[in-house]
Amino acid sequence: MLSLLEKEFLDSGSMENAELEAIKIVALRLDMKSSSSIQVEKASLKRQLEKVNKTNQKEKELLAYLLYLLIKYGKFIFQFQNGSNACESSQ
Repeated sequence: MLSLLEKEFLDSGSMENAELEAIKIVALRLDMKSSSSIQVEKASLKRQLEKVNKTNQKEKELLAYLLYLLIKYGKFIFQFQNGSNACESSQ
Protein backbone atom coordinates (compact mmCIF):
# COMPACT_ATOMS: atom_id res chain seq x y z
CA MET A 1 0.00 0.00 0.00
CA LEU A 2 2.79 2.42 0.82
CA SER A 3 4.50 1.92 -2.52
CA LEU A 4 1.20 2.41 -4.32
CA LEU A 5 0.56 5.61 -2.40
CA GLU A 6 3.99 6.99 -3.26
CA LYS A 7 4.09 5.82 -6.87
CA GLU A 8 3.60 8.25 -9.74
CA PHE A 9 1.54 6.93 -12.62
CA LEU A 10 1.77 8.04 -16.23
CA ASP A 11 -1.94 7.62 -16.87
CA SER A 12 -5.15 7.03 -14.96
CA GLY A 13 -5.62 3.55 -16.46
CA SER A 14 -2.44 2.18 -14.94
CA MET A 15 -3.27 3.87 -11.65
CA GLU A 16 -6.72 2.27 -11.57
CA ASN A 17 -5.27 -1.16 -12.37
CA ALA A 18 -2.78 -0.82 -9.50
CA GLU A 19 -5.53 0.37 -7.14
CA LEU A 20 -7.79 -2.52 -8.12
CA GLU A 21 -5.00 -5.00 -7.46
CA ALA A 22 -4.27 -3.39 -4.10
CA ILE A 23 -7.89 -3.46 -2.95
CA LYS A 24 -8.18 -7.06 -4.10
CA ILE A 25 -5.27 -8.02 -1.85
CA VAL A 26 -6.66 -5.99 1.05
CA ALA A 27 -10.09 -7.60 0.70
CA LEU A 28 -8.62 -11.09 0.67
CA ARG A 29 -6.37 -10.44 3.66
CA LEU A 30 -9.14 -8.82 5.69
CA ASP A 31 -11.59 -11.54 4.63
CA MET A 32 -14.25 -9.12 3.42
CA LYS A 33 -17.07 -11.29 2.15
CA SER A 34 -20.17 -9.18 2.60
CA SER A 35 -21.32 -5.59 2.31
CA SER A 36 -21.60 -5.47 6.09
CA SER A 37 -17.94 -6.46 6.49
CA ILE A 38 -16.99 -3.64 4.12
CA GLN A 39 -19.07 -1.19 6.16
CA VAL A 40 -17.44 -2.39 9.37
CA GLU A 41 -13.99 -1.91 7.85
CA LYS A 42 -14.86 1.60 6.63
CA ALA A 43 -16.09 2.55 10.10
CA SER A 44 -12.96 1.10 11.66
CA LEU A 45 -10.74 3.07 9.31
CA LYS A 46 -12.63 6.27 10.11
CA ARG A 47 -12.15 5.67 13.85
CA GLN A 48 -8.46 4.96 13.35
CA LEU A 49 -8.09 8.16 11.33
CA GLU A 50 -9.56 10.12 14.22
CA LYS A 51 -7.10 8.53 16.67
CA VAL A 52 -3.92 8.98 14.62
CA ASN A 53 -2.08 11.96 15.92
CA LYS A 54 -0.74 14.66 13.65
CA THR A 55 2.87 13.59 14.10
CA ASN A 56 2.31 10.29 12.29
CA GLN A 57 1.43 11.73 8.89
CA LYS A 58 2.46 8.61 6.96
CA GLU A 59 0.05 6.39 8.89
CA LYS A 60 -2.72 8.93 8.47
CA GLU A 61 -2.13 9.08 4.70
CA LEU A 62 -2.14 5.30 4.45
CA LEU A 63 -5.39 4.95 6.40
CA ALA A 64 -7.05 7.71 4.36
CA TYR A 65 -5.92 6.09 1.10
CA LEU A 66 -7.20 2.69 2.15
CA LEU A 67 -10.55 4.23 3.09
CA TYR A 68 -10.65 5.98 -0.29
CA LEU A 69 -9.99 2.67 -2.08
CA LEU A 70 -12.72 0.89 -0.11
CA ILE A 71 -15.19 3.61 -0.98
CA LYS A 72 -14.17 3.70 -4.63
CA TYR A 73 -13.86 -0.04 -5.29
CA GLY A 74 -15.96 -1.62 -2.53
CA LYS A 75 -18.62 -2.71 -5.00
CA PHE A 76 -16.02 -4.77 -6.90
CA ILE A 77 -14.77 -6.76 -3.92
CA PHE A 78 -17.36 -9.51 -4.37
CA GLN A 79 -16.45 -9.81 -8.05
CA PHE A 80 -12.79 -10.30 -7.06
CA GLN A 81 -13.67 -13.09 -4.71
CA ASN A 82 -15.86 -14.77 -7.32
CA GLY A 83 -13.06 -14.66 -9.87
CA SER A 84 -14.95 -12.32 -12.17
CA ASN A 85 -13.17 -9.77 -14.33
CA ALA A 86 -16.28 -7.62 -14.73
CA CYS A 87 -14.61 -4.71 -12.96
CA GLU A 88 -11.71 -4.73 -15.41
CA SER A 89 -13.99 -4.70 -18.43
CA SER A 90 -15.83 -1.64 -17.11
CA GLN A 91 -12.72 0.52 -17.36
